[in-house]
Amino acid sequence: MDILEILDWADWIKVGEALRIGRELALNHVGSNAPTGAAYHKVFGDWLQKNKFDDMDKGERSRLFTILDNLPEVERWRDTLTMTERLKLNHPNAVLRKWQAATKPPKPKKQGTSTAEELALALEEIDRLNKEIVRLREHVKELEAARIAPAKLKRLAKPKATAGAL
Repeated sequence: MDILEILDWADWIKVGEALRIGRELALNHVGSNAPTGAAYHKVFGDWLQKNKFDDMDKGERSRLFTILDNLPEVERWRDTLTMTERLKLNHPNAVLRKWQAATKPPKPKKQGTSTAEELALALEEIDRLNKEIVRLREHVKELEAARIAPAKLKRLAKPKATAGAL
């Protein structure tokens, strides 16, 4: 049986603190402020292996670091749980998932209309715009007719030359 399978919450926090020490040692060794880069990963990987943490899933380690970064808030949330719930929730994966679900603000519900209502409104808007297009086309015809009319009037106003008027 894997030792990580039988840890309780207090044990996981101790494991997390040990990992945090290893991370700090690796960061100091490579002279970095962020746990990134090949040099850091090599040094931290060596530390994990030397201290028998190398068989721990890296996602599990990451979630444990997230818990440690938020430990006071996570502990306050755990205090709201029943004893039975706390005993069941001792693995970092489950604790982080449940804590985030319980504490993240709910997504704001979309205000207003349903899809059917949105469709009806969109169809009404299309109808209104089509009517506006028809009205504007008629107005353009009126304007073009008004522009052409004076030229026709001038031609009509000129007397036609008659055959005997020469």
